[in-house]
Amino acid sequence: MRRYTKKTKYELKLPDINLSKFFLLLILILLGYFLTNSLIKYIILKKQYKTLKDQLVKLERENKNLTTEIYLLKSDTSTIEYYIRKELKYKKIGEKVLILK
Repeated sequence: MRRYTKKTKYELKLPDINLSKFFLLLILILLGYFLTNSLIKYIILKKQYKTLKDQLVKLERENKNLTTEIYLLKSDTSTIEYYIRKELKYKKIGEKVLILK
């Protein structure tokens, strides 16, 4: 003999949510999204700022060296002589040059 059981219907009931709780949850989700997005952008911009600041320091140092070099080339004869020998491959009278191959 078969036993018959009563079939029950399962119904899915959504929880009762107040409209104010729903809006509060929605605001918290949106706030979290925008804060996270802004925080990521802030970190990226901070890294770019540090990189640009390092480049600026390097360029200022190079500028200072070039300014000193220009001043020496305008005024110091030994510096002028050094660059003539180095760049133009000149030599003094009576000076011997050793060329290595």
